[in-house]
Amino acid sequence: LHGAQGGYSSAFLGQSYRLRKDSSFTKGSGLKDNFSDLVGRIVVRPPVPLSLQYRFRLRKDDFKALRSEVSSSIGPGALRLGTTYILIDSDAGSGEFADREELNASLSSWLTREWRVATSTRRDLTDGGGALNYSGSITYEWDCFATTLSFSRNFTRDRTLEWHCYSGL
Repeated sequence: LHGAQGGYSSAFLGQSYRLRKDSSFTKGSGLKDNFSDLVGRIVVRPPVPLSLQYRFRLRKDDFKALRSEVSSSIGPGALRLGTTYILIDSDAGSGEFADREELNASLSSWLTREWRVATSTRRDLTDGGGALNYSGSITYEWDCFATTLSFSRNFTRDRTLEWHCYSGL
């Protein structure tokens, strides 16, 4: 739907059908049976610097929300705030991971026509959670050229990688 004053809204709901059952997909994938889980998206963008989006995955048997994601951004290019809330049920995957609940927040600003700065954070909202990531960047864009200087600090660890710390020369 497109508004007379600008802006638009859209909605999508989908489900796939497979002609036969097989073991190509894991139990938590939502694709194991003939009919898949339901997936959808709703987007609202009024004619002001605001954007809202909701994405979801519902179990086909009882419509339990297995994944929900709500995103928003507000403000013009001079100062734009973005947020995303994610909730993933442990039934939505292979069963290897527990429920996930996260909040992402970002702030960006075009300082001039060529220079932009941005910062963001990602936080685990489950019991015992905390900061998962901080990042920041400064970008210069001119005609067909762009360069970015960025930093990122992750507070997660891959259990398959070994970490070594060296000091001195």
